[in-house]
Amino acid sequence: MCGIIGLKLFSEKPREIQEEKVRIGLATQFHRGPDATKQLTLGHAVLGHNRLAIIDLNERSNQPFLDPSGRYALIFNGEIYNYPD
Repeated sequence: MCGIIGLKLFSEKPREIQEEKVRIGLATQFHRGPDATKQLTLGHAVLGHNRLAIIDLNERSNQPFLDPSGRYALIFNGEIYNYPD
């Protein structure tokens, strides 16, 4: 099972401190997904994902996903059951 962490930037603390908190969280749950680790700051949110690759081993499936405009991000844990279609 993958590891997911997210942080909404509510406070006036520097963004670097918030990003460091997510880095620490990802390191703490590294065992949940040792195949890829990625962090993304987008707007007022910091997202982190540790990936456990089981079926799809391709790097294109590393998360967080960004839409083509770069405005929206998606991070989730689970399997897309109809992925071949």
